[in-house]
Amino acid sequence: MSVDLDLRHFAADADLIAALAARIAARLRIAHYELGISLVESRRIRQLNRDFRAKDKPTDVLSFPQQSFAKPLKVRPAAAAKPARAARPPEPLGDVVISLPEALKNAAAIGQSLDREVCFLLVHGILHLCGHDHMVPKDEKAMLAEQRKLMRILTRAKGPKGQPVWAGCARKKRGKATRA
Repeated sequence: MSVDLDLRHFAADADLIAALAARIAARLRIAHYELGISLVESRRIRQLNRDFRAKDKPTDVLSFPQQSFAKPLKVRPAAAAKPARAARPPEPLGDVVISLPEALKNAAAIGQSLDREVCFLLVHGILHLCGHDHMVPKDEKAMLAEQRKLMRILTRAKGPKGQPVWAGCARKKRGKATRA
């Protein structure tokens, strides 16, 4: 798993983001896939949104899948110990790009922390890589159910100091404007 930080006005903990993604991947049984995560400013996500979706505006999260699943993957119970499988190179799952300025706007609008919003957007983006979509009501209902399951699991999990597992994953730098 790779975490790329292209940030001027925000700071993020790449190891914590990778750990969150690993927890999500374990519950979706995709830990053997390679996943790329990028945290960026609004200018970069706007460019990606324009280039790949023909929408000339920033968005909060984009997903670029490299796999196709017959059915969207579902959240599974915590994995029991399994026998080791033969080592093989990981297959690419895809990339998730999250705009921290847009995440901050979302968080402020709904009264939650930036870190929790980043966690939510990571869940949302990874579900897209696993075949979920929200273009039609039936698919949206299924995707939202999986999002809620994963967020409940992550909310119950606590970090080493008893705080939520997403605590400290992203923050705005002090004294910097958020215009990007």
